[in-house]
Amino acid sequence: MAKRLDKYDSLQGQIRADKLSKLKSGLLSQQNTFVRQAQLNQASVRASFRVAKLIASSGKPFTDGEFVKKCMDAVAEEVCPEKKDAFNAISLSASTITRRVEEIGSNVYAQLQQKTKEFDFFSLALDESTDVQDTAQLLIFIRGVSANFEICEELAALQSLKGTTTGEDIFDKVCQTMEKLDLDWSKLASITTDGAPSMVGETRGLIGRMNRELEKRGLTAPLRVHCLIHQQALCCKVLTWDSVMKVVVSCINFIRAKGLKHRQFQEFLSELESTHGDVLYYTELVKLALLLEQVKKRNFVHLPATQNLSTENPAVPFPAEKCVEALEMLKAEFGVRFRELHVHAKEIRLFQNPFVADIDEAQPSYQFELAELQNCDVLKDAFKPNSLIDFYAALPNDTYPNIKKHAMKMSTVFGSTYICEKTFSRMKLLKTPMRSRLTDAHLHQCLRLAVTRMEPDIQLLTSQMQAHSSH
Repeated sequence: MAKRLDKYDSLQGQIRADKLSKLKSGLLSQQNTFVRQAQLNQASVRASFRVAKLIASSGKPFTDGEFVKKCMDAVAEEVCPEKKDAFNAISLSASTITRRVEEIGSNVYAQLQQKTKEFDFFSLALDESTDVQDTAQLLIFIRGVSANFEICEELAALQSLKGTTTGEDIFDKVCQTMEKLDLDWSKLASITTDGAPSMVGETRGLIGRMNRELEKRGLTAPLRVHCLIHQQALCCKVLTWDSVMKVVVSCINFIRAKGLKHRQFQEFLSELESTHGDVLYYTELVKLALLLEQVKKRNFVHLPATQNLSTENPAVPFPAEKCVEALEMLKAEFGVRFRELHVHAKEIRLFQNPFVADIDEAQPSYQFELAELQNCDVLKDAFKPNSLIDFYAALPNDTYPNIKKHAMKMSTVFGSTYICEKTFSRMKLLKTPMRSRLTDAHLHQCLRLAVTRMEPDIQLLTSQMQAHSSH
């Protein structure tokens, strides 16, 4: 210390000032170097998070991060070789991508947990299917609405059922999901399922157990919905039309049985400049009839008899009484399969258009509000059926509290389990025979990132960890 004092005490005036300025500049330069390195490390970590999100949401293997790294190195060498070290600092190894996907998935789930606290009402949609390893996977989607009619629809959970898939097993998984999301049972508006016995059974099924749980809590049972798409498909099955379908199947099998015939058929349709370029295994009846009529006119090949398919043929084997009988069957089937919705028809119509709802038939809690609403010309002019949510969000809560509450419940209802079916299709692409070792936890995270509408907070994730350069 004494030597340093002697060294700098001898400096006086401008020389001392210049020396001090030089020392400050050197110190600042060193600090800037550390800051730039820290910023570079943070940028590298953010980049690895973003690549991991793309890999997971696209259904790519975690090992693809290493391939992406090679591509980035190749681009850097050709386009900006001076930046190659910066690209090399990005860690995209399989283990890193795995950790990043876990962290991103957890961040999105944490956001959902915060979001559910804002829900005034919510509904659930459930469906169960098996993956490539025959593990039963239960998808649970949630749709909730806040006080300002902001609707959030997200994957609540992917629950793996290793043993049986009874109503009790499914009920336990639903309870676990609601507990983790801290959901209030009193806010449950509806449950939509595919109609399987384990789901809709009154005694041992999920719906029965849910109703008993709500009754035990002193709450009203939620609206239960059997997937409308599934119901419609079941209704159609009452009409077999065997006399027609046998001809359809015979024609399609004849064309598609051998590759040569199929290629010749496609080429011939191309020469005819036909609207339809091919015939599918599952094709519309009218399309098939028109297509085959074109072909038979040119005597392409000896196809099975198709005259019964022709819409122009007066000898169509469907007499009027048969058609009436078929329509009666359909009517009866629709009445049975959609009876649950008929029970709630008034509530549904009230939500669809409160201005045409019958005040006398409405519940007492709605009658005064409906009377005032239907006499308000300003609100009548503002009402648009294609923007119900916006309309109800703008209703004064102090004047129409019960109508708004009813609209909140109805706006959360899942009309079908389509979102579950769509997600199961993604699951089949994610967990293939080539990726059969993908764990249930990682499958859950990948599906969440594939279907979520939330954006992960990558800046927060980066700040929570110490940045390390790639090795």
